[in-house]
Amino acid sequence: MGELLTMEKGRSPFSPGQPVSPDMFVGRHPQIARMLRSFSQIALGKQENLFVTGEYGIGKSSLISYVRQVGEREKNVIGFHVFLGGVSTLETLVQQVVSRIIQHSQGKGVWDCLKDLLGRYVEQVELFKVKLNLSRLKKDAPSLAHDFLPFLRRLWEKLGKHFDGMALFLDDLNGITRTPEFAAFIKSLVDEIATSGEELPLLLALSGVPERRMEILANQPSVARIFDIIEVNPLENDEVSDFFVKAYASVNMSVEKDALQHLVFYSGGLPKLMHELGDAVYWINTDDIVQRKDVVPGIITAADIVGRKYFEPIREALHSVDYHSILKKLGSSETGLEISFKKADLAKGLSETEQKKLANFLNRMKKLHALFPGESRGEWVFPNRLVRLYLLLESSKENRS
Repeated sequence: MGELLTMEKGRSPFSPGQPVSPDMFVGRHPQIARMLRSFSQIALGKQENLFVTGEYGIGKSSLISYVRQVGEREKNVIGFHVFLGGVSTLETLVQQVVSRIIQHSQGKGVWDCLKDLLGRYVEQVELFKVKLNLSRLKKDAPSLAHDFLPFLRRLWEKLGKHFDGMALFLDDLNGITRTPEFAAFIKSLVDEIATSGEELPLLLALSGVPERRMEILANQPSVARIFDIIEVNPLENDEVSDFFVKAYASVNMSVEKDALQHLVFYSGGLPKLMHELGDAVYWINTDDIVQRKDVVPGIITAADIVGRKYFEPIREALHSVDYHSILKKLGSSETGLEISFKKADLAKGLSETEQKKLANFLNRMKKLHALFPGESRGEWVFPNRLVRLYLLLESSKENRS
């Protein structure tokens, strides 16, 4: 029974799978400055358009969440951060937007001024809780989508008494960017504001991986001129180091240099992995010092968690004994953290039998969308750094087995 007892732990400073809290946010200074410039401009009456882009797991949502909160606090702008994962129609998009406006305005203490505009979509308002009339909202969604700009103007007519501007962040774009209607909706909205002669202090910001932006442009090429691009790249090593030191220090823990180097390397500058790895190590650690002996099992735990959350088919494929040696090679120092590699380089050091399995490994990873052929002969490319780093974590498990 005693073996089941663990040290009592407090609240973890990490938040896997969620936008990072503002007090744990690090880096992104140029992107923050550019986005806050838009907040300043809308407070002066302009309409601004941004597209926040970067690969999966890079921290786009955390950046938006941080900037929204800073903008609300310092620029007197109200911001609505709307997640659209799984949304594929304009009607559903509008439902999500209206729902978020109702919820956030109640939290900001300005719900009373919106009651006559949005009250029909609310059944009950309690402290920190809003019960929506979803059936009525769904019924009205087509007309709201058709007259979205008039709706925004009526919204601003109410909110303008309290704020200097408003920001609408459409985040986690996915299926809806494939529809021509969405591209036309965005272009029409921006063009109507620009040509109306009537100012609307609105920041419209979309967020998604580069492929989502290209899908919009494929349906409406002229959208390219509308948005300023905010590109989110992996964090620098010193920023990642600062993050881990700051996070552990917030719960009175220190990090030894060797352990910190491993945390920085295996998270690869991706906030999603930084939180998964940091959290795994936090729960494994049994004192107030993070050491290499904590990080090593933390890597194994994080690999399992990331695999189950995001890459279950790939994780299952990697259980094959045939692929162990190839996986070790893929995670070796020669391949490093590069987003692409040559098949010939990966084959070096493999036995003749292992080399025969290499083609099967690459084809299996291709079918699972974990790898795809590059532009040059024999080149293979990871679809994004999260997949690359996940395979690195998995290879570390094999190297330590």
